[in-house]
Amino acid sequence: MRGTDRDEILEQVLDFLGGFLDEDGADVRPDAGYVLDSLAVVELVTFLEERFGLTLERPDLDFMETPNGVVDLILAKGAAGS
Repeated sequence: MRGTDRDEILEQVLDFLGGFLDEDGADVRPDAGYVLDSLAVVELVTFLEERFGLTLERPDLDFMETPNGVVDLILAKGAAGS
């Protein structure tokens, strides 16, 4: 993985989500839940798989309710250690 620090991963996730929410990544709250349409979810999954070298499955989506949840998923999948 190219960025291994939790804060760095979170920043990347917030920036990516900000694009869908028409907000600057700095305005996206890490613990807030955001509603994404199905296309946005597909694009988020694709981003995570490509950026962090993950293979995500349907049950993984349950952990993606907040930006912090997305980061926890990335770290749990071991991407930060690769």
